Formats: sequence, structure tokens, C-alpha cells
Amino acid sequence: LAVLVEDASSQRQEFSQNLLQSAIENASEGISIVDDELRLVAWNKKYLDLFEYPAELVYMGSPISALIRHNVQRGLCGTGDIDSQVERRLDFLRKGSPHSSERQQVSGQTIRIEGNPLPGGGFVMLFSDITAYRQAEQVLKEANLDLETRVYERTLTLAKTNEALAKAHEKAEQAHLKKSQYLNACSHDLMQPLEAARLFTSALSEQNNLTTVQQRQVENIDRSLKAANDLLADLAEIARLESGNIKANITAFALNELFEDLAQEFSALAIEKSVEFRLAVSKVWVKSDRHLLRRIIQNLVGNAFRYASPGKVLLGARVFNNQVIIQILDNG
Repeated sequence: LAVLVEDASSQRQEFSQNLLQSAIENASEGISIVDDELRLVAWNKKYLDLFEYPAELVYMGSPISALIRHNVQRGLCGTGDIDSQVERRLDFLRKGSPHSSERQQVSGQTIRIEGNPLPGGGFVMLFSDITAYRQAEQVLKEANLDLETRVYERTLTLAKTNEALAKAHEKAEQAHLKKSQYLNACSHDLMQPLEAARLFTSALSEQNNLTTVQQRQVENIDRSLKAANDLLADLAEIARLESGNIKANITAFALNELFEDLAQEFSALAIEKSVEFRLAVSKVWVKSDRHLLRRIIQNLVGNAFRYASPGKVLLGARVFNNQVIIQILDNG
């Protein structure tokens, strides 16, 4: 009976050992186990592949100090005195101190080493090949660095562009102000001699001794002076509008009244230019600045006369979607 019990116990122990060895052998990490006397008692093929130990160094009960020395001599444990490096690592194992580190192999592989003490003495070491992980990490770092560099460069370029745009805008504003000031001054200076010339033509037209031809010539001169004066007044108004010195005076008025005023103003020019100027009567009321709107329509009608002579010009308005569309049509 004692023999049977001993035999069963031996079988269970052998089964446990086989099971442990199978688990170790099929692990994805390299594994080595040493006993409390720092002798190698278990390992797997992955462990051998990672360190490429000579066959004579690896056997059941081989001193772990020999394997450590072999690695130190190959330069796998850094630089320094060989004996000191071996002793320092053996001291870790003797004290049962948990530790974790990374090691660069000669082959270029990066190995993570983790050591932990076993209950009752001994030490288990895990060796993981993390080369791919570290390479991916490095690629990610380089990508982040490249991205940061590009973002910085784009930000710098954008800042320079914004600065250039701001300077260009400032120059444009200065040029615009100077242009408005020039137009205003120029219009004012030129309008004075034109007004004086119109006074002369007005006085001349009141002379009783003018022939019909002379009277017509005086009237033509006066109209030309008035047109030039109106053009300069328009320039002055544009300058004031652009500088913000004119504020629109919005009132409600009948659009047809404005049209009839323009018809009277252009009646003489229509005869002279052989232009048939017609109005499309409108009953629409609008809210706008009467003076500014008249100026705009006046300029557009003047352009139509210029290109339609001889021909026809039609001034009218129509309502569309609660808006009034003013139209000047010509056959020029």
C-alpha cells in the first residue's frame, strides 16, 4: 500500500512538472527560473532564441552566474567592469528584489526584462521582445514632431500673411483717404472757375444784341459748363461718401416726381442729341435719399444719352419682391 501511495505521488509530481514545462514552453515570452541557490531549473526555447546561448552553458542546474557573465562579455549589459556587473545582477537575485529594465541586443532587438521572486526562494525572469512596439513608438514620435514642425511653420506663415495683409490694408486705407482728399480738393478748386465762367455766360446771355446763332452758342457753352460742374460735384460727393462724411437723409417720396425732374433736365439735351427720351409713368413711392438717388439716376441717364445718340432712352421702374427696380434702357 505504501508503494502504491508513493507511486501515485510520484506520478502527480511528474504530471505537474510536465504541465509547468508545457506552459513555460508555449509562453510568448522568454522564461527562465532559478532556485534559491541561483541555479537554472527551467527555461523555454524563446529564452534560448533571444540570447543565443552556447549549448554547453544551458542545462538543468547550471549556475545563472555563467549565463550572466556570458551576456556581460557580449556587451549586452552596458559598459564597465565585468565582475562588478555580474555581481550586481546576482545581488538582485539573492535579495529577491523585483526589477524591470530594457536591453538593446546586438541584433538590434529591444528586450524588456522583468524579474520577480518566487515563494520559498528562487526567481522567475520574463524576457519580452518589444522591438516592434518601440519602433512604432519612435515612428509616432517622429510623426508628432513632423506634425508639430509643420503646424509651427504653417502658423508662422499664416502670421506673416496676416501681418502682410494688415500692412496692405493699412496702405490701401491711407491711399483711399488720400484719393478722397485729392478728389474733394480738386473738385472744389475746379468748381470755382467753372462757376465764374457760368456767371459770365449768364451775363452774356442777357445781352439784347446777340444774334440767334450767338445766343445758341452761349446756351451750349453754359450747358457744357454746367455738365462739367455737375461732374465735379459728383466727384466731390463720391469723395465725401467714401470718407463717411455724408449721411443719407432717408425720406419717402413719389418716384415719378424724380423722373419728371430728370425729364425736364434732359429735354434740351435730348433735342440736341436727337434722342427720344421717354418716361414710364410710375405710381411707386420709395424710401431713400432723394438727392443721392437723383445723382445716381442722373449719371446712368447721362451714360445712356452718350451711347444712344441718336436713338431712344427709356426711364422706368417696376416692383419685384417688395423691391423697386429702376431701369434705364437704351438702344446704344
